[in-house]
Amino acid sequence: MARALQRLCRSGWLVAGPKRGRVITYRCGPRVPPASRTVGLTPTAQQVARKLEQVLDTELPRPVSHTQLARDLGVSRGSVQAGIEQLVTTGALLRGPRAGRTYTYRLPHYP
Repeated sequence: MARALQRLCRSGWLVAGPKRGRVITYRCGPRVPPASRTVGLTPTAQQVARKLEQVLDTELPRPVSHTQLARDLGVSRGSVQAGIEQLVTTGALLRGPRAGRTYTYRLPHYP
């Protein structure tokens, strides 16, 4: 098992993280593409993913206006919400805290 993990690290599929006692943590390496590019997304979800990749980062959740996003993409607000739900379900988008009617999201960390 350890050799297999080492091979995955050398080939870029995994990155070894900090060691906690006798446990080594791992995260996805640079060869692992973002989930938004690997799962079968609807065309609207693909549009939403591309737009959100331009405005969000991996550090802090940022507010996203579903209405403004729908206007920018030229689709209905319901389509945007369905696309966002698909992205959240597949792990391509992380939902942050909600303040009133404002939704916040951030992208997962990919090296």
